[in-house]
Amino acid sequence: MKHINYQPCQEDTVIPYYVRGIGIDFAETDMYRPEGFYRPQFILISEGSGILSVNGAEYPLSAGDVMYLPMNVPHSYRCSSGTWRSWWVIADGYGIEDLLPRFGFTEAAEIRNVPMQSVQRRMRSIYEALEHDKLRGAGIASGEMYALMIELYHALLFDAAERHSGARAVARAADYMEAHYAEQITLSDLAHAADLSEGYLCRLFSQYFHARPIAYLNRLRIQKAKAMLNRSYLSVESVAEACGFENPSYFTKLFRQTEGITPSAYRNMVSI
Repeated sequence: MKHINYQPCQEDTVIPYYVRGIGIDFAETDMYRPEGFYRPQFILISEGSGILSVNGAEYPLSAGDVMYLPMNVPHSYRCSSGTWRSWWVIADGYGIEDLLPRFGFTEAAEIRNVPMQSVQRRMRSIYEALEHDKLRGAGIASGEMYALMIELYHALLFDAAERHSGARAVARAADYMEAHYAEQITLSDLAHAADLSEGYLCRLFSQYFHARPIAYLNRLRIQKAKAMLNRSYLSVESVAEACGFENPSYFTKLFRQTEGITPSAYRNMVSI
């Protein structure tokens, strides 16, 4: 059953981005917008298939794909087969134009490999909050929309990565770290696991993780150390060794740089 909720403009809100409209299980019709749409919009195709036309290019869409339509970009979309249904959300707010490019949404795009059930749960939560909680609904919906955009951002990255063999190589290196973080790992070990040269592996890690491989490994080790400090009574030195740090002093220094406190202080804080 179709559900739609439109919200008024909230120019005076302290929330930097909010939901301007939400549509659940909407029966789509062919759409032609020569001047674009007045706000950014995400449209999840839940049933059927269609074609998005924008900037002289056409993108085939099927169930599980998402259209991202920036504000005021001319576009059209039409059904190509079956009954075409969608779930959509309209974003707004004084911070939205800064946020979307940070998530990679700089132009009209189709996003594949979307976790459809999770996206639908978030959209339904947005609708329920706006429809039934007049006091807190806008804030709850804003939080859900932010989480939704993170999911779509990850799907966008994954979709781009699947088209690039280097992404699978980076994943192999990351999997190797996960399996062997307690051991001594060199850049050569990681390059061998990824079947790449060391230089190319470093460039790919910078592209996907914004960090060099060893820096990524150290972040992983600190993450493992935090879990161990929280769940065990091992000494700091033993935790350092179990997470692949040969020098406890270096572990403490790196932990402080990463977390802002020492391992002992962190343990005291989480054990309260």
